[in-house]
Amino acid sequence: FALPNNDHPFIPQNLYRMSGGNPSFPELFVQIGQSWGKHAFTAASSDSCGFGCNGVGGSHLGSGCSDAYGTGLNGSQTGIGSRAWVNPFTGNFVGSTANNHTGHVHDVTSHRILVDVNDLNTTLNIGATYFAEAQYVVPHEYTWCQSHPGQCNMYNNASYRQYSVTGINQPFSFTSAGPSVREQPAIMAWTGATVNQIEPDPGNDGIWFMGYKVTNISENLWHYEYVVYNQNLDRGIQSFSLPLGCGITVSNLGFHAPENPPGFANDGTCGSAGYSNAPWTSNQTCQALSWNSETFVQNCNANAIRFGTLYNFRFDSNSPPQATNATIGFFKTGAPITVAIQGPSPSTCVPVQLTDAVSRKTHGVAGTFDVELPLTGSVGIECRSGGAGGNHTFVFAFTNNVVSGNATVTSGVGNVSGPPTFSGNTMTVNLTGVSDIQQITVTLSNVTDCFGSVLPDTPVSAGMLIGDTTGNRTVNASDVAQVKGQSGAPVDATNFREDVTVNGSINASDVGLVKANVGHSLP
Repeated sequence: FALPNNDHPFIPQNLYRMSGGNPSFPELFVQIGQSWGKHAFTAASSDSCGFGCNGVGGSHLGSGCSDAYGTGLNGSQTGIGSRAWVNPFTGNFVGSTANNHTGHVHDVTSHRILVDVNDLNTTLNIGATYFAEAQYVVPHEYTWCQSHPGQCNMYNNASYRQYSVTGINQPFSFTSAGPSVREQPAIMAWTGATVNQIEPDPGNDGIWFMGYKVTNISENLWHYEYVVYNQNLDRGIQSFSLPLGCGITVSNLGFHAPENPPGFANDGTCGSAGYSNAPWTSNQTCQALSWNSETFVQNCNANAIRFGTLYNFRFDSNSPPQATNATIGFFKTGAPITVAIQGPSPSTCVPVQLTDAVSRKTHGVAGTFDVELPLTGSVGIECRSGGAGGNHTFVFAFTNNVVSGNATVTSGVGNVSGPPTFSGNTMTVNLTGVSDIQQITVTLSNVTDCFGSVLPDTPVSAGMLIGDTTGNRTVNASDVAQVKGQSGAPVDATNFREDVTVNGSINASDVGLVKANVGHSLP
């Protein structure tokens, strides 16, 4: 029954690419395009499936019959409507609004599958294979499901077919590379991956799929690739996280999502603004690595994983895989759930240790440079001025990520200014009132890593001697000559000590300050 009746199938379509497949380039399966959905309007009566059609068509699709569409109908821009109007589990939509094209105009790509040409360019995607997917959202099946709970057939309505693509720019050519794989979504074509179907609220909402594949790309380095595909889950998916632990490092964090179409007047999104394309935010702690979009409360058009879309999450790690659980958070409603995956395996936790300390200053536009403060043996010499306030910054690095701790000046003249700040495995301590020509000691206490290990009280000392660019504990003619020799040179990692005024240039001001301090020394 054609619109405005809502008693007919809604048919969205998608495009995917699988590429890679060698140790240095893990096999990736990504969605590269999605369309609005075709609203069916009458049933043909064909026997394309070879089941023996009973000849019934028109307002009903007969038993065993097929109803094929060509590109002309599937791509007819006035015959396809926004997915935003449709509940993919119940098949429900308001027929008077679900295909409203008033208030906007169409260009050649509007509402169709929009794909970046770089995702098809064969020189950029050597050896890639492509998969087209169609899904039928049928309200009759939901109605039947409610009265026949054991016969809910809306979960097998996605099918796919592989295609070969040729060309480096549009127009591209698509050639069928095999028969349609019926009653399975395209994610099932991801070779070598584990793909599990998840049904969080049976009988009340649809299904989604958790896919993952771990590849050992080099010695002691693994690539972790995760795919979340929402087939017909109306609530959508808003977050994905997995546990980390001691000894696990991750790098090359990645995220991929198909482009959401732009907003159109009367497209069913909030304010007709279209769904967001903002990449998900990643967050890493000692215990977990997570990605998330905005919540529904924050933005009803957030870039959540809605039905018929597939999102990727990836990283590299030094840790081999083990069985673990990921946590999935939903967009519209429902408490988070855990699902089985492979994730990095933690090693035995070791007590947190201090590994490095520096005195850090920013030299104007030249950037930030550090003076090493050795943890044993002779102390490092900070030769740069702290200004009228005697301001300096010490940065401490540890074996593990640290989350809390204190610092105090236990010898010498100076004070800790404000609480320390923490970022990953570093702790930053600001000092003020630090006088020249002295040795100052900052003692760290109760420094705690994210696993609860506490560092014993640890003193770190520095020699404060403005102008001692040679670091020999005395300001003399050698220091003056060294600064003169660098005068006018750009400040970089090889000469930043000569910029004693810390203004990003080495000039007469630096020479004058060193000359004024000639004769100063430390014991």
